[in-house]
Amino acid sequence: PATSVAYLTAGYALGIRDGHDDNLMLASDGSLFRIDLGFAFGRAPEIDAPATFVPNAVRVALGEYRWEEVVGTCGLALRALTGEGRGPPGWELLRSVPELRPVMHQAYIYAKTLSFEDFGRQVRRADEWTLARAAKNTLREAARYVMDEGPADAEPWLALDLFALISGAGSPAPAEPSPAPPAVA
Repeated sequence: PATSVAYLTAGYALGIRDGHDDNLMLASDGSLFRIDLGFAFGRAPEIDAPATFVPNAVRVALGEYRWEEVVGTCGLALRALTGEGRGPPGWELLRSVPELRPVMHQAYIYAKTLSFEDFGRQVRRADEWTLARAAKNTLREAARYVMDEGPADAEPWLALDLFALISGAGSPAPAEPSPAPPAVA
């Protein structure tokens, strides 16, 4: 439960987006950790999923009692990261990270949009299925299938990052021209 609380609370305070199952890892000791922190302070990709999420399997593994403990503890954790009420939710955490100095103004603007009530609502619904999350996971699986299962002599367009194209994160590089067919005698 502790890593679930830390993952959910820090993710909310930092505004980490692009939440889908491929960006949440499970360590061998059972702790959760987040990868791909490219979208922070509320900045989101074209196709996004809920900001605060856990796979339903995590809730099932925790059981009802421990999941409710996670939900209840998240609010306390966000209050602890806020300090003594001198700033917006999570602000004490954000301002204490030296690596965030170059983006501190952006972090503060984002933190002012946070609320304890909104975080509570998001955590209570973090394990629910959503169309956006399902669509994002399905697109990622389809792209992975095309990339992994395509024939060795696949057309050049199959070598593109399909998910980046669909989400608007990238544009296709011009394909190499195909060699001319051999002349027929």
